[in-house]
Formats: sequence, C-alpha cells, structure tokens
Amino acid sequence: MTVEIITTQFIAKPEDLDRAYALYESRIAQADARILAYSAKPIPSTNEFELWSLRTQAVYDRLDSPEEWKLYELNALVEFDEANDDEVKEKFFFEDDTEPTAFPSSLGGAFDMKLVRESNIVPGHDGLSYVTVAFFTHPDNLLKVPELFSEFVSAIDPIVYGGVPTEVEEVYMPQYAGPLWLKAAQHELDQTGDDTNYGAKRMWLGCVVIDDDAEKLAEHLPESLDPDNFVLASLYPEPF
Repeated sequence: MTVEIITTQFIAKPEDLDRAYALYESRIAQADARILAYSAKPIPSTNEFELWSLRTQAVYDRLDSPEEWKLYELNALVEFDEANDDEVKEKFFFEDDTEPTAFPSSLGGAFDMKLVRESNIVPGHDGLSYVTVAFFTHPDNLLKVPELFSEFVSAIDPIVYGGVPTEVEEVYMPQYAGPLWLKAAQHELDQTGDDTNYGAKRMWLGCVVIDDDAEKLAEHLPESLDPDNFVLASLYPEPF
C-alpha cells in the first residue's frame, strides 16, 4: 500500500464551483482506495502555467469562454494499492478517459507519504493544513537536515509527513527561498551565523499535513544555530 497526496488542479467559472465540488466528491468516492482526507472546498491557485495549459485544453474541448475560467485545486490524502495506480487516479479527474470533460484538469501531488495516525477531522471538513518545511544551509551540513526534520515530525505529531527533505532549485521556489535569504543575510551581518554567504547555501523542502493550529508549529521550528551545523528553517502553512 502507498499513501499519497493527490492534487487535482482544474479550471472552472466561479459560479460553477459548487457543481465541480459535488462532482469531485462523487468521483473520488468511486476510487478503490481509502480516502483519509480531502479539501473542504476548491482552493484558488496561482500557477500561471497550469492555468493557461488547462484553458488551452478547454479550447480543444469546445468549452465556452475559456479565458474567463479560473484555476483551483483540490487535495486528497489517499491510501491505495500501487498496483491499481492508474485506476485509482482516474477517479480524481472529473470524468473517465472516454468521456467529455466539464472541467479540464490535471493531477499532481506528493508521493510516498508516511502515515503517522488518523486525522481527528472528518474528510471534506475544514481544519487541515499542508505545511512546507524549508531548510537553508551549506551543502556540508546536509546530513543535519533530515535529523532536524525527524525531530520536528516527532514533536508535532502530524497526520502524515513526506519522508526525507529534498533539495530544490531556489530559482523555481522563490516564495520559500526569499525569506530564508533574508534570515541568512541578517545572521551574516549580526555575526551570529556560520560566516558563509547566503549564495553558497542550498534549500531543502519537506512537508507535513496537520489537523492542529498551524501557528503552534513555530515553537518547534527545526533550526540549528550552532556555527558548525548552521541550518535555518521556515514554515509555510496553507489550507489542505
């Protein structure tokens, strides 16, 4: 069995969101999988590439005024047999392969999630947060990153977490990298860091899903201010 976050990105007219959400709920209920959690409502998305890609698909589908459609996403935490991957994920689109679509969509998400416990929140209800955990350090300290992440997971008791943090290119993730650049620069000026310029550091991302107050996570910020193992971190919660 595998546990994944399956993200359905789709376009719709704002007045059609209730219909889209009802269709989504009916579709995922047909999946041969255990639905551990899913979004309480469509979440607006700012992914410009996906927006225009799906609007282009809408042209081919002969849908009305695609340039007026907006981009949204729905997330689901799902446990299923990997052997049924294609069949399960088909149910997270708004239609089967051979059917015309009402809402052009694509799938993404996070794979190989580690299930810690059941959620206290009924699937489809508000209260879940997806939290990106960003680490910023010199590559010499990379072994400290999974250690800090593991301690963070143990401290906060999430529903699931995303395994070992992965190094990412900062140029593609400025929303996470930018605040860490500022923190690193300030430590450098205050001489409270490791005397390494921020440009020599790299970023790693991990993730957790929680059903508790995201503001409480700050007290468990997984940083190391030891000059010999200097690792900065920031937390970025968003609705699941």
